[in-house]
Amino acid sequence: MNVTEDGFAALTERVLALADRYCQGRVAFVLEGGYREALSTSVHACLRVMSGEPAPAIAIDLDDPGRHSLLVANRFHGCPVHG
Repeated sequence: MNVTEDGFAALTERVLALADRYCQGRVAFVLEGGYREALSTSVHACLRVMSGEPAPAIAIDLDDPGRHSLLVANRFHGCPVHG
């Protein structure tokens, strides 16, 4: 799916915000392996966010074919869109 380390950080930030809003901050993360270096850098990005560091802003490529779904999901979850 071509999710970058910054993308995983942003997803983690959103999951933590939802956990705060709906379940007193309780959240569980499960690690699946097999992606070599990409796994370690993505896990590190998630751990940085879990320890309080803000996730980098993610720019959305408005020419990407999946943009409509992404924009709808962002609006539904009240997430800002950075273009």
